[in-house]
Amino acid sequence: MPSYMVTTPDGAKYKITAETDEAANAAVSDLLEQAKPVEKTSTGFATRENREFEPTRDQMKEAYKEQARGYRDRQSTFGEYASTIGRGLSRALPFVDDLTAAGNYLGGHAASYEEALDRQRAFNEADDTDRTVTSYGSQIVGGLALPAGAAARGATALQAAGRAAAVSGGYGAAYGFGQGDDLEDRASRAATGGIAGAVIGAPLGAAVQKLLPGAGAANKVVEAAERQGIDVPVAVATDSMATQRLASAARNVPLAGDPLVKASGRTIEQLGGRADDMARSLGGAGMEQAGETASKGVVGWIKGKSGALVDRAYAAVDDLIDPAIKTDLASTRGLVAELAAKRSAAGLPAGTAVDTVLDAVQRPGGLTYEGIKTLRSRIGEMMDGGILPADMSKADLKRIYGALSDDLKTAVGAAGGSKALARFNRANTLNRLVSDRRESLARLVGGDGNATPAQVYDRLIAAAGSKSRADTNLLLQARKAIGADDWAEFSSALVARLGRDAEGNFSPDRFVTDYGKLSSSGKAILFASGDLRQALDDIATIAGRLKDVHRKFGNPSGTAQNVAGGGLVAGLLTEPVTAISAVVGANAFTRLVSRPATARAMARYMQALEVAVKRPARGSATLVNQATRQFAERVSRELGISLDPAQLMNGSAYAAGGSDER
Repeated sequence: MPSYMVTTPDGAKYKITAETDEAANAAVSDLLEQAKPVEKTSTGFATRENREFEPTRDQMKEAYKEQARGYRDRQSTFGEYASTIGRGLSRALPFVDDLTAAGNYLGGHAASYEEALDRQRAFNEADDTDRTVTSYGSQIVGGLALPAGAAARGATALQAAGRAAAVSGGYGAAYGFGQGDDLEDRASRAATGGIAGAVIGAPLGAAVQKLLPGAGAANKVVEAAERQGIDVPVAVATDSMATQRLASAARNVPLAGDPLVKASGRTIEQLGGRADDMARSLGGAGMEQAGETASKGVVGWIKGKSGALVDRAYAAVDDLIDPAIKTDLASTRGLVAELAAKRSAAGLPAGTAVDTVLDAVQRPGGLTYEGIKTLRSRIGEMMDGGILPADMSKADLKRIYGALSDDLKTAVGAAGGSKALARFNRANTLNRLVSDRRESLARLVGGDGNATPAQVYDRLIAAAGSKSRADTNLLLQARKAIGADDWAEFSSALVARLGRDAEGNFSPDRFVTDYGKLSSSGKAILFASGDLRQALDDIATIAGRLKDVHRKFGNPSGTAQNVAGGGLVAGLLTEPVTAISAVVGANAFTRLVSRPATARAMARYMQALEVAVKRPARGSATLVNQATRQFAERVSRELGISLDPAQLMNGSAYAAGGSDER
């Protein structure tokens, strides 16, 4: 059979042996057709239609990584680092690469989901390698914006370690699963990530718990947030001044601080929404409507309901009285004689008040129980009738009313016995209390009940306050007079106004101020429902923490702070985590916080810095210098790196010579 040596355009040589010339020519034609130059993609590989030998997935990943680097190189310096920061912030959440890849695939930007996923991870790896501090740092800051959960709580280091292990293990498993290629690989990575997360999380959680001795306040914030369904950023929930300072500094950095700003804004929005929900559940009344409802309730009690209470009490006495028995009005007759003599000595007639009862006191045998009661009611009406005749004294009327009450009591005993007398005494006591309460409630609605709804609302709020106008007894009387349903409506108007300005905008600072003006007793009366009071207390707890953190670290100056005359740089004192991670590098910092020995050393070091900030004294600068030197020596020994204390004192990535910080 004839043989042929064929050289293709790409330089490859082939030997072709065939039985006939026609077969050999056909084989050569096929070979030359296959050897034609093929169309290639931007990655350097043949297009999918022209590939005879597919590159491996690992080869494609390397190609995607170079493509990512090429894209970054074409960006401006600002764009390059802004993109790295944005990607790092988003990577704080598991499965973000999967979700993004799915979107790109469905949007037609990749031939397959796997290709889209590989491209996402290629960007991540390129950023982690080429801009290490920026990439890892933005991932840390992104984590600070995540909602704080149950793992933030723990009364002891052991509890904190257990919770940190559970949460870190779960997070590690989720993150590992999201990093796998196929199902088998994802399962393997999830198991590895879960174990690694738990192993690293437990000692780190215990070390952090020791670093945060005052975790009680943070616990309350986290628990309050969980009860009310509000997302509170870790940076706000933590008691660590170091973490709060880091978050505050990052919050003021363009792009990097966006998640923290948005997280705080989301918390504020949720706080306002929760307050609105509570107000609507109570009726959602406005101030004017609430004041009018309260006024009607109080006036209605004074002029109607209270009288009915007294009438029922005296009616119980009436049932036991013999209506035929009469009683001499000895007490009233003696008073009438005294008043007449006094006026006669002054050359005055006896007067209308005396004349009103004169016939009754002169009747032989006196009056029946019902007759005395009717006469006393007439005197009472005259006292409450407003303007009196010129010859009638209100003081005289009050004395006559009292004398008739004494005679009425005598009549009860004579016509009804001891049982009727006991009921009468109780009715008198109730009448006196009701009269006092009417007089007290009149301070809210005015003597004639003519106070405006706004005035009634303001007076009730003042009664619940903690200043000179506070009167919880009056507030409690008002709640009883108004009734449970109408009182809930009044409370809803107050809740709707807490923390809001005239335009209705909610502010945590304003809520803390408004709620703080109410006394503890006033809150208990205003918000009778335990759930309502708990919800408002929770909002106040969260809002108070937001206010406190923003007050302490809301406007970092970025300038050096002096501790007792020692010129220590603000980078170390106000942002120690940032300073340490920038100086030692991302890889060393990860090892530092994951090892129990170095984590404890870092905890002690940051405690020393915190003491210097909280309680500056003459020797603080010396103590900080000493603590910095000891920490640097320990880290150098444990991690096998050279750490200069002076770099820590400078506290900046520039001092460390970081090549990727521009």
